[in-house]
Order: sequence, then structure tokens, then C-alpha cells
Amino acid sequence: MNLTITQLSNRLNVPMDTIRYYERIGILTNVPRSANGNRYYDDRLQDRIEMILCLRNAGISIKSLKRYIELFQNGSDTLEQREQLLKDQRQTLLKKQRDINESLREINKTIRLYQSGFIRENEADLSDRKKRKLLMNTIDAILQRKSIRKFNDRPVSDDDLKRIIDVAKHAPSWINAQSVRVTVVRGARLEEIRKQHAELNNDENVHTSSVISYDGMDKWDERSQKNMMGWVANAQKQLGESWMKTAGQQSNRLFDAQAIVYLSLPVNYSEWSLIDMGLLAQSIMLAAFDLGIDSIPAFEFIKYPAQLAKHLELPEGELPIFAVGLGYRDAEFELNQLSADRMKSEDTFRLL
Repeated sequence: MNLTITQLSNRLNVPMDTIRYYERIGILTNVPRSANGNRYYDDRLQDRIEMILCLRNAGISIKSLKRYIELFQNGSDTLEQREQLLKDQRQTLLKKQRDINESLREINKTIRLYQSGFIRENEADLSDRKKRKLLMNTIDAILQRKSIRKFNDRPVSDDDLKRIIDVAKHAPSWINAQSVRVTVVRGARLEEIRKQHAELNNDENVHTSSVISYDGMDKWDERSQKNMMGWVANAQKQLGESWMKTAGQQSNRLFDAQAIVYLSLPVNYSEWSLIDMGLLAQSIMLAAFDLGIDSIPAFEFIKYPAQLAKHLELPEGELPIFAVGLGYRDAEFELNQLSADRMKSEDTFRLL
């Protein structure tokens, strides 16, 4: 249905001057006029204006918008260029979103400090940094931490690594057995491991021989398979068809982790010690998060235990079972924007 500029303005809740401006600068073209000289907008132009408004609301600049419209008008030969322009804009928006989320977290923490009366009681004695630190709690850390699939090249200091392990070792342990041994690798030793790992991954004659066997999706229960397949589909939806290739490249590089915490057990370990190991791994990641350090727990780190044992100089009879990569996230890397849904509480939780 054709609309006048007044009708279009009312329908889209946008000023008529804005519509005229888009026409004047050339991003809204070929607007027909009726016999009495008034503009009218057919379905094609209405769709075009809605697209323009959507892109403007997303923060795209007039310059980029004009470029996009120019490409759009040049037909299907410009599909890849248009896609790249939108991808670039998505990265800009994601960065803004991260900045906004971080600002909201800081504001919420400070509000809770005021609500608790803590600031009133300690105003003279606490710096802003200490106030913020005091309000970081376990729930914040659990909800905000996520697995990072590409770290930047900023190293994690030895002091921070020691602090992380010192804190994490207080994780619960079956009858205080503390069977898990920790080896942290960084620097030149880690680069040797990374180099050999890529070589083994690319050797068709080599297969993983992890201590805990690798199980494909088809080996899991039906509900777990559904969740896994949903995650894969979501990754493809968020990041496009090439995400698996990119993920594979990062796996070869052990995600560019700047330190890897390897967890090992004696060859005759009790299965209960695997629970201890899981608790320790989570504590390592939460302690790291508290220090502003990102992490990823991954099977990739321990695919080749025989080779790893040599690099780690493990004593005979000790097995590398699991590992956590540490570092600082590459904020621009697409895979690091990947988000995963969790099942609804009513599907996983019973209160009897």
C-alpha cells in the first residue's frame, strides 16, 4: 500500500524531516510523486526506510550507510562486501555491548555497597578499588566467567599463577586426600608443547590416547546429545559456516593460552579423585576470574598424554588427566563472542 510522507512518519514514528534528509543525501532514492507533486512511498521504499532505520539504530554511520546502500543498488555482485560491512558493524556493536555490560556490573556493585550501608560506615577508609573488590562475589564469578577460545599475547605473571593455585587448593577433597598434582607451564616450555600438539593433530597416523577416553556425541544420553547439537547449531547461527574451521585452527594452537594448568593423578587413582579434580579445576577458573584472568577447560590440552608426560617431566606412574588454559581474552575474536544457553531450571532441578 502506498503511503504519504505523513502516514509513513506516523507508522514508523520517525520525523518527516528525517525521511527528507535521507532522500537529500542519496540513501533514499527514486521517491515518486503523485500528480499533485506529493511524495508517496510504495512497499519497496517502506522496506528500504525500515532497513535504513534499523542500521542507524544499530549505530552505523551515515558514511557506512551510504556505502551499504550503494553496494545494495549495485546488485548481487556486492553480496560479500555487504556481508563484510555488516560483520564489521556487528563487531563494533559487540564491543559496545561488552562495555555497557561491564559498566552495568560496576554500577550494580556500587549500588549494593550503598544499600548494605558499607560505604557509609567505611567511606574514609576504603579506596574505590577496594570497594569494588569487596563486592565481587561467587555468583558474579560463576555467571560472568566463560570459556575463551583465543587469548592475546599478554603473559600471566608468575605471582598471579601462584596466587591462583594457592587459592584453588582449598577446594574440597575426599577425606582430604588431595591426590591431584598441579603443573603449570608457560613460556618456552609451553611453546614446545604447542608446536608438537599442532604436528600431532595434523598427522593422520596419530590418534588421541587420552587417559579418559574421548566420547563423540553419539555416546552421550539423548538429552545431552540434544544440548550438544543445539550448541553446534547456535555456533553456526552466530558465527557462520566457517566457525568449525576457525575453531580447529585455534585447537591446534591450544587457544593461544599463555599458561596451562595441567592436573595429574597416580596411575591407580580412585574414581572419587576425579570429582576432586573437577572441583579443583572450577576453583582454578574462579580464582583466575577474580584476578581478571580468563580461562578455558578443554580436552584439547590432554589429547596426547605420553608426549605430555615428557614435557611436564611427570614421575613414572603419574598421568595427565585434565587441564585449564589461562590468559587474557582477544576481545575482537569472533569465537570469544559465542554464548551458550543453559537448560531451564524446571528441566534440571527437582525440589522434593
